[in-house]
Amino acid sequence: MKWAAQFYTLREHVKTAAGLRTALQRVHEMGYKGVQISAVEAFEKEVSPEQLRDWLHEYNLVCCATHRPWDNLLTKTDAEIQLHKTIGCTHVGIGMAPKKCFDGGAPAWREWVKDANRVIEAFGKEGISFCYHNHAVEFEEKGGKKAYDILRSEADPRLQFIMDTYWIVHAGVDCADLIGQMKGRLDVVHLKDKAVVKGEIRMAPVGKGNLAWHKILPALRTAGTQWGIVEQDDCYGEDPFECLRQSLQYLQQPENA
Repeated sequence: MKWAAQFYTLREHVKTAAGLRTALQRVHEMGYKGVQISAVEAFEKEVSPEQLRDWLHEYNLVCCATHRPWDNLLTKTDAEIQLHKTIGCTHVGIGMAPKKCFDGGAPAWREWVKDANRVIEAFGKEGISFCYHNHAVEFEEKGGKKAYDILRSEADPRLQFIMDTYWIVHAGVDCADLIGQMKGRLDVVHLKDKAVVKGEIRMAPVGKGNLAWHKILPALRTAGTQWGIVEQDDCYGEDPFECLRQSLQYLQQPENA
């Protein structure tokens, strides 16, 4: 398994071309082998896909995943496919399903799955996997069904899942156990810890919280995960680069590497 940095963590630092290039250089120097391009304001505004590709090559990084707007994937599919081919990215994801899914329950999810299956098919023909990233709400039972179960059992089996470890645990689900049920569908995952600080539940660098990494990391390897993508939505005033460094330092320990 290789380690990547989710640039959503660095979103305040990648609003300009210069900031994006500096961020790529810094995560490369830390030892990361890949990045996820998500919430990068400079991308497509100041930085073209071709320029990003060149910088990735310069810093020996792989764009292992993206998060893209759902409407783009559904209605501008060919352009999105070309973008991902240009930057050499084989996993395209969405951060969350459309609001109508959460408002409408199981019937709305099943309608959305029909659209998702078309996207899965189109990207799949080009060697690109479409992925769903979870929060906790997908595990809420409505009408006897959980959205995550519908996605796993009723969507095209080529659907990949960018499992977010923090949100899985936050939903009260055994993360390692769920990973064990999803072999082959977890090419890329989000690694994020969960800590208690002064009585407050917080996101934390990997290894600085209470997730059972001694179970989660071996389970991911068994499941065939290719990329562990470090993400921290909120660094609570700490330097996000330092948070990414601490996570990587933990993951590179001999017992975790």
